[in-house]
Amino acid sequence: MVAALLLGMLLLCCCADNSPPDNDAQTLPELVIGSDYYEPFVYRDEYGNFAGIDVDLATEVCRNIGYAPKFVHIDWTEKKTLLESGEIDCLWGCFSVNGRETLYSWTLPYMNSIQVVAVPFDSDITSVADLEGKRLAVQSTTKPDEIFSSEAGEKDPSVPNLRRLDCFPDISYAFAAVNNGYVDAVAGHELVLRNYMQTSSAKLKILSDPLLEVQVGVAFLTGTHTDVIEKINQTLYLLKNNGYLTQLITNY
Repeated sequence: MVAALLLGMLLLCCCADNSPPDNDAQTLPELVIGSDYYEPFVYRDEYGNFAGIDVDLATEVCRNIGYAPKFVHIDWTEKKTLLESGEIDCLWGCFSVNGRETLYSWTLPYMNSIQVVAVPFDSDITSVADLEGKRLAVQSTTKPDEIFSSEAGEKDPSVPNLRRLDCFPDISYAFAAVNNGYVDAVAGHELVLRNYMQTSSAKLKILSDPLLEVQVGVAFLTGTHTDVIEKINQTLYLLKNNGYLTQLITNY
């Protein structure tokens, strides 16, 4: 009886030792990434999944630094509040560094982006200067919004005085406004405008003179996530040098 009891205890111990590892031990820490829809950088594919240049890049970076990316669609005008509340860890979606250097803790820039203006194909507007007295649509809190609505822009002689500036919470509304003739032009990132022109039946043309050239990075709440930022920087450096970044952008 004693031998049988000891054998039973041994079997129980062996079963316990061979049990699968705790799932919690295998779970990667999450990096909660906030962005609005800004195709081709961030959007939903035909299956409802997040897709785009920044989604693919963030996924690859997180794979290298040992994090699980969690993408969250946000109201872009509330981005700073969401960072401060801790609902998201960072902003990753074609977010330009220029002019915002002290507002966030940034990774190194990973891409250059040009801000441009697009007008209907039959428009007589041929340059940015021709926007004088015209109606322009932009997405709220983006660089074009800052250029035309800030005091600095008003004092800059190279910035035309608009008849009206319409600011929308989503770039798709700005496209709808120019397509329906509510405004004379729309301004935004060149890749975003070109992507829209390729996928839409709307006939637009991009003005030859750009508004601004900016650098794009990942933004965290000031003074936070310093270790994560350093890991992201190291990975971005590697992905730039091994050709991944160039190939990624080319694919889109």
